[in-house]
Amino acid sequence: MIDFYLVDVKSISSDVPRSNFTESDLEKLANIILESGGIIKPVVLKQTGVEEFFSS
Repeated sequence: MIDFYLVDVKSISSDVPRSNFTESDLEKLANIILESGGIIKPVVLKQTGVEEFFSS
């Protein structure tokens, strides 16, 4: 069974660096997500603590 939760982005960690984007790149990505109606592929997380999650 799949469970869906709302998770605070600040509680997600990952081994993949995601901080190498310029502000304009992030703005472009945000616009694409909004125009397409949302993220098509959901983010799959593993809970690693009470309010801690990991994305691989």
